[in-house]
Amino acid sequence: MRKTIFLAGLIGFFLLLIVVVTSQRQSTAEIAFKTELSSQSVIPDVSPSAIQKSTYRGPLDDCLLAKTLYLRDISMQTECTENYVHFFPIENLKLSQIEERSTSNLRVGSFNLFHLGDNQAPMKSFSVIASIINQWDILAAQEIMPLGVDVSRDNQALGDLLRLATPEKPIPFPIENWTVIVPGYLRLLIELQKLDSSWSLILQSFPEGESSGGEMAGFFYRSSVVQLKEWDYCPLTSSISLVDSKPLQNLACLTQLTPEVKKLTSRTAFAAYFQSGQFDFIGLSLHSRFRPASEVSDIEEQKQQLCRGFASPDKCKVSQRHAGRYYEVFAVAEQIPVMKEKAHDADVIFMGDFNLEITETSMSIWEAALKPAPFLRPFQLAPSTLGVKHSKMVSSYDHFILDTKLTSECDMESVKIFDFMNVAKIKSNRAAEDIARATQPEELLALAEEKRMGLNSLVKVQTDAAGSVIRVLTEKEKEDIFASIPIRLENMKKNSYSMMLELISDHTPIEMNCIKSLADDD
Repeated sequence: MRKTIFLAGLIGFFLLLIVVVTSQRQSTAEIAFKTELSSQSVIPDVSPSAIQKSTYRGPLDDCLLAKTLYLRDISMQTECTENYVHFFPIENLKLSQIEERSTSNLRVGSFNLFHLGDNQAPMKSFSVIASIINQWDILAAQEIMPLGVDVSRDNQALGDLLRLATPEKPIPFPIENWTVIVPGYLRLLIELQKLDSSWSLILQSFPEGESSGGEMAGFFYRSSVVQLKEWDYCPLTSSISLVDSKPLQNLACLTQLTPEVKKLTSRTAFAAYFQSGQFDFIGLSLHSRFRPASEVSDIEEQKQQLCRGFASPDKCKVSQRHAGRYYEVFAVAEQIPVMKEKAHDADVIFMGDFNLEITETSMSIWEAALKPAPFLRPFQLAPSTLGVKHSKMVSSYDHFILDTKLTSECDMESVKIFDFMNVAKIKSNRAAEDIARATQPEELLALAEEKRMGLNSLVKVQTDAAGSVIRVLTEKEKEDIFASIPIRLENMKKNSYSMMLELISDHTPIEMNCIKSLADDD
């Protein structure tokens, strides 16, 4: 009861703050901004035409801007290619700070991160999510979102200006410790590196899929424990650095679908080849589509392809709702034999949010979808999505898919969800302690205030006929960004499931243990 009253007061405080700011906007704030803008130095010899307006390409453009905008004060290396983008610590910082445990275990996780980095999750706690992920050595991540259109345009314009700067003509900034809105996956990586400096990230270069901006999948991995391996599956010509045109290692890429198959998919898996100790394996991270294809003919083609995998095709029954989801599993499964051949390795761990459950009636469809990759089977039956409406865990959509005989290093008895809804039952766990602390009313207040104060250091480019100037945000711009926070705080009042959705995700992660010290059998 006390927490509810406190949270209600907190929401009222921020609503009052917005009202006050709004009432002053046309007077003090706007006058101050105009005065500030007129007093700043206009950047010389930069016409509006010099700021190139290009289409935002998601992580690829983020990677190219990383050292200029996002990671300028952080010691991190980047590799920017059309196959993958890669963020990792410089060699002498690959120092593991992992908690004491058996060195023979490789802890594997998979996590749908729920709109990581976009405005649908403005109260997300990156530090708490990092604390959860830090339990594992490698995490298949899904639902990584690109920057919004307006944000990406502003950041690219600032990056273009900074590239034009010279020692003789430096770019003047209105404040010293300026910031921009950073992609969510980099914010999470920065928090992970505070816990262990060896954390790294490799993900797909371009967004794809159902939402207007698309989304990405990738892998966070502890580079002191897990290493990437080069392989021949990915197009060699697309593993060229877009910074200096030098060839880089051929490490990862999206599953290489044929045009005919690609036409029937919304998203496909991101694939990389890993080694930890004696254990090497192909990792696949996928978030299957949720909505059916828009064309009925495409749905029928998906069904037809799936039904070929049935022992009795005349008994094949796949709903329109699920056809596209199973088809995306099938499309990846078709490529798995090719991946194994290219990697000279039989171990595959296919993981993610498949938007499909494992039931007695669905197993025949799973088997049909996985028929191109014989003996791979899905695991993990526990509900893993948060049901806000009914205050309970609901659908079991998150799974590991593997061949238990070939990949005998992984203990299927260890497969489970990390149930952050019941942190009281998780003993001696730092992540559980951090989650419990983050849900306290005073911590919610501190998080909201931190996000509000962060707006004061944001800068953007303003261009007119006279040239371009870098400025801080107006009070209205800050208000527009912050306006969703009170709404999210209000949502948190519904129940604990809604609170965890806003702070962490609408999915729990799943996990399993593998042994990395055994002699690899392939």
